[in-house]
Amino acid sequence: MKLYININILVLTLLVFVLAVSCADVETETSGYAALEISLDDVSHR
Repeated sequence: MKLYININILVLTLLVFVLAVSCADVETETSGYAALEISLDDVSHR
């Protein structure tokens, strides 16, 4: 029974970690996309 609880905690920790990483990825992608948009605007104004 104790082993089952330990595995449960491990799985939950992994899930939280994966969610945190995927959220961080989304944030960096959107900021990278925004930066790309700004660069394109600069090019079109010249």
